[in-house]
Amino acid sequence: MPPKMHGKPRVADVAREAGVSPTAASYVLSGSKGADEISARTKRRILAAAARLGYSRNAAATTLQRGYSSTMVLLAVTWDVALGHAHTIVAVSQAAVDRELATILYLAKTDEEASEFLRRVQSLNPYGLLLLWDSPAVLSSNISKLQSDGLPVIDLMPSSQEGIVSVTADRVRGCCLCAQHLIDLGHTRIGFILDTTTRWRTNNQKLAGYKRALEMADIRSDDSLLQETTGVDFESGYEGFKKLIDRRPDVTAVMCMNDPVALGAIAAANDLGLDVPADVSVAGYGAFREGAYFRPRLTSIRAESTKIAECATELVIATRENKLYSCSSVFEPMELVIRESTGPVSSKRR
Repeated sequence: MPPKMHGKPRVADVAREAGVSPTAASYVLSGSKGADEISARTKRRILAAAARLGYSRNAAATTLQRGYSSTMVLLAVTWDVALGHAHTIVAVSQAAVDRELATILYLAKTDEEASEFLRRVQSLNPYGLLLLWDSPAVLSSNISKLQSDGLPVIDLMPSSQEGIVSVTADRVRGCCLCAQHLIDLGHTRIGFILDTTTRWRTNNQKLAGYKRALEMADIRSDDSLLQETTGVDFESGYEGFKKLIDRRPDVTAVMCMNDPVALGAIAAANDLGLDVPADVSVAGYGAFREGAYFRPRLTSIRAESTKIAECATELVIATRENKLYSCSSVFEPMELVIRESTGPVSSKRR
């Protein structure tokens, strides 16, 4: 039976209960590097003593002692990016909780706001930094310096900076699978509504997958089939589809950079008197829940958000614990979800 305590248990009380030195107890209870030199058996004894006494860590003291907190920072730049990666954001939060960490989401409205936040992020003493930033501005940010200064940085999009590890969806392979699916249905004039200007990191990878599938099928790539847009919403898909069809009325299938754009494209097709998929097939990206309830149900590409979040969190932890000596970027496989919005090319439109 644990001794009666007068006030809140301290590290010295836990050390006495476990029969170890206060230094050893402090190392284990704070999670500092010194704990690496303590045997697993002794660690268990210290933790058991802490549980018996009802000891709880002083977060501020722990942060001061080891130089960083137990809170990861997730930076999402622009509301559109945050919405498009909502599943990943939730999955990161859960992965952190499962590993006794917390997460702060910082939503920057502009590239300038994101850069300013990164200049002061070290004042938060974060456990690690995760990035959702799909803009050329990331190249001029200080994330490489933050990493060289000891802050674990993981990019949740395809990294374009040397030394920064990415954990992200394999967009090249995912869009290649989608284009191959359309080619297998007999389509050769496949349009693509995307944004390679303001969302260049992700969309250039999607475009590369699209072009790879065309090349594998010996279909010549034609830039007139590419419709650029600077939005990621329903309206962007609606207007983008109309512009594409106006320029290339012979298009028989259209890939879209995300599901909202694809749903907008379907609405535009309906307003133009085109049946989906009888006259034109439409495919999205992201496999958002809404696509399964739309009519026709949307064919899309699904990312494994939970796997991405767990892998990214584990890499941050490994870096903090000095157990990560080198690591290549991780590209998680994507799944093609075939529904009703894609079908065989019509004989009258071949």
